Amino acid sequence: MELFAGHFATVKAAGLGITLHIAEVLFHLVPTDLPVLSISQTAENTPEDTFKLLSFKPDRLGHATFLNDETQEFVLREKTAIEICLTSNFM
Repeated sequence: MELFAGHFATVKAAGLGITLHIAEVLFHLVPTDLPVLSISQTAENTPEDTFKLLSFKPDRLGHATFLNDETQEFVLREKTAIEICLTSNFM
């Protein structure tokens, strides 16, 4: 993610907005021998990664369905807009 930090800063300095798709699937660990109906994230898509993305101060978030309590508080405090899609957010 650090690779993008400079680009996000350049975009913000130019007065443009940033929209990030974030927290689209639930982060959880699933034993491999159990069938599951939901999608689980890999270890590379942790709540810590979500917080790092939020630190770039995006103007809008795509989906943001599975924010934990801490990231929800951050989004509310920063008044970051969340866009949702009725077909993908609620399926």
